[in-house]
Amino acid sequence: MRAFVPYIFVFITAYLFLVIVSPYNLGITPDSINYIELARNFSLCNGLTIEGKFINHWPPFYPILLGATSKILNIDILICGQYLNFIFLLFFGFIYIKILREFNFHRVLVNILPVLLLLSLPLTVSLFFWSELAFLTILMGSFLFIIKWLKNRKTINLIFAGVLSGMMLMTRYAGVGFIGGFVISLFFISNSKTYKIRCLLSYITPIVLIFVLWYLYAKSFASSSVDRELIFHPVSLGKIIRSILVMLHWFVKDIFSLVTFMVMILISSYYLKKNYNYFLVYINKFLPFARVLIIVIISYYLFLLVSISFFDYYTKLDTRVLSPVFPMTLILIGIVFNFFIIKINNNFIFSLLTILLAFNIFYS
Repeated sequence: MRAFVPYIFVFITAYLFLVIVSPYNLGITPDSINYIELARNFSLCNGLTIEGKFINHWPPFYPILLGATSKILNIDILICGQYLNFIFLLFFGFIYIKILREFNFHRVLVNILPVLLLLSLPLTVSLFFWSELAFLTILMGSFLFIIKWLKNRKTINLIFAGVLSGMMLMTRYAGVGFIGGFVISLFFISNSKTYKIRCLLSYITPIVLIFVLWYLYAKSFASSSVDRELIFHPVSLGKIIRSILVMLHWFVKDIFSLVTFMVMILISSYYLKKNYNYFLVYINKFLPFARVLIIVIISYYLFLLVSISFFDYYTKLDTRVLSPVFPMTLILIGIVFNFFIIKINNNFIFSLLTILLAFNIFYS
């Protein structure tokens, strides 16, 4: 029965989301209006068009899924968006639980971290008519298969990771940042060049095939909506600083939460230093997974900076854009917390740190 507890928590949290948004519908932004229009035209068999013009400024997966689901179930696009977000939130939570179990986290962390994640500030993207929640779900699915492959080295897991990464790219083009991170991670797997090439091909081939299908379909139209121009306009230092403050705001809202956050950092640092040699032995087990997480986070952030510098200068590095980083950051924090409860068996410190982390996430 204990094995089902985190799934029950996730279901309750996702259901509360549905209860909250149902009377008001999902939040609408200019991007949302375009998704809705694309989905409606697709459901009417007019293709991915707006005012009769083919659109490939946005990837096709989310509007196609919206339009097809709306057509099949014969429900309005707006209602369809609510239920799809509910389903994605469920799958996102379930996949996250599976990832935590692949890390062999203590069951208390497996119960707590998914709920903290679903109720966090970055997951407020689920309240809007955006593709971000679908993107996050597919991203976590890709990461899950990467973890499985790291543990058993079965090629089929890399192929599944590649298929999901291709779908991720077709949900948001920003998926390139994460795909690049996964590719870089594969270079650390072995000293054998032949094995590296075989692994890279297993992962990349499905992505290329999926993208080529979309590219050929888009090229079949005489004109399209792609309006991005290659113009170099370096991202400003101010925008970089604001992005760091955005991520810090996920944990720190004001002076009071800053104090509790610093207390959490100091307590963690003290006990890690006190058990330093023990921690080095412990962390060695997680190094392959932690390395992937860190590389992928850095790769995604650098991709955003490059994209802004050459294509999308007006893109804001806000919570919406940076939200995919948070689930991975929470796993890295979980690795440290897991050490306190499993290896040094200090339930008091673990409980105190968990309470402080939960407070800072909920309060923010």
